[in-house]
Amino acid sequence: VGILAVSNTASSERSPTTSTSGMQTSETSISSPIPALKEQVEKAKRESDLLVLLSSLPKADNKEIAITCHDIDLIISTEDGQTEKIDDTLIVYSMPHGKTLGMVMVRLNQAGKVNHYVSEQIAMLEDIPDHPQVGQPQKSNLSPYLRNFKDIFN
Repeated sequence: VGILAVSNTASSERSPTTSTSGMQTSETSISSPIPALKEQVEKAKRESDLLVLLSSLPKADNKEIAITCHDIDLIISTEDGQTEKIDDTLIVYSMPHGKTLGMVMVRLNQAGKVNHYVSEQIAMLEDIPDHPQVGQPQKSNLSPYLRNFKDIFN
């Protein structure tokens, strides 16, 4: 599995008009990550059966990446949304700031493309206690979800 990541250079709170299409501000120049991403995708795909992109870009930019960078199999986005497939790229969403925990299981066909998937967003509610050391959900509380996913693929 190859994992790449792409992010906005400015947070949406500070710069709501920032996008990957390119814009000039007085402080910085923001341009499309797609040319650099294409180069990295080419390198990573040679060494990977499954290529995953972690993205904090807006939905429209993720869709553009899915259309442009055909070798990316899965985009995991911090945006809120419904799972969708664009060409051979699966895009899954998980709400930002830890509001949900996104889970996805994929099955690849013999050509190495995703041919079956199951995804779910699990709301991080008050009844799932934080781990005492790192503030993360305890794995034991997520066990029923993991069992459900395993049952689907068995």
